Amino acid sequence: MARHYLVFVHGIGERQPDKPSKESHLEADVVLNRSYTTLWNNLAQNFEQLTSSKFNKAFAPVYTDWHTEQINLAESTIYSAAFPELAKRKWSLICPLRNFTTFFLGDVIAYVSKDVNVIRRTVWNQMWDQLQHPLKEENATYSIIAHSLGTVVAFDYLFYLLKHDKLFVEELNPGMAISPEDRQLLRQRFRFFFTMGSPIGLFMLREGRLWADGEPFQKIYNPIRGENCTWLNFYDSKDFIAYPLKGLFNTNRDSNQDCLPEDIPVWSGWTPFGAHTNYWKNKEVARRIVETLSQSPKLIDREPGKVVWSPG
Repeated sequence: MARHYLVFVHGIGERQPDKPSKESHLEADVVLNRSYTTLWNNLAQNFEQLTSSKFNKAFAPVYTDWHTEQINLAESTIYSAAFPELAKRKWSLICPLRNFTTFFLGDVIAYVSKDVNVIRRTVWNQMWDQLQHPLKEENATYSIIAHSLGTVVAFDYLFYLLKHDKLFVEELNPGMAISPEDRQLLRQRFRFFFTMGSPIGLFMLREGRLWADGEPFQKIYNPIRGENCTWLNFYDSKDFIAYPLKGLFNTNRDSNQDCLPEDIPVWSGWTPFGAHTNYWKNKEVARRIVETLSQSPKLIDREPGKVVWSPG
């Protein structure tokens, strides 16, 4: 049976990957970071309570980790060259601020690279390596779950693919283009977009054509549209990085009125930092994702009170 693939795209400052624990619903050879594993297990518990199917038989993960050694080395070089004295101190008031600026905001600056966009290339290579066989040979479908800066990476991928029918890596890396048939497969098999703690709204400022004419965002466009596609945007009001998106995309009602993102407020923590980082373990986030997957036309009622996943 074809499975539905859930593509995970992390944000800034995510921890390194782990092997799944014995309690995990992941297969033994799957490697995900701790945040991914936590959400995956919450999704599995919700899904198996709702359906008569085993989660890991209906779904499979596509793991991405864009925080490469190249980025780590570049940020560390900038830090040590500029502030060698900070490395010698056990503690300083300025250290956490310098760390945040260099190793967190540094990721954002690296992503808007105008020449070699390592983050885009890494996410695309990892996605395609894991998706191409299931899409071509197993009739699989896929959705994307992304957090923080990862939501911007994922949105850019979907915008280029669904609106312009090209890859978001092609302009800077022409050799990474794929066939028109493969692009069509990626377009047809995409289903849902789930964003958590997303700064997509703020990143729209990258596109001067959307606001420089004095009528800001009258031409903003949501590429996630159509009968089988849905966009859920989770945000905590204390999360200073997260932006609700429905109002912004509604600025262009003529184009987006039938495909506005659904903003879902959740409580993820008492502090701004906790509010931004704890979506992965938020039970309401997992419940709503499973609820959306379960309302897909691919679910078939087979017995009272039960639904059975049928992703083919």
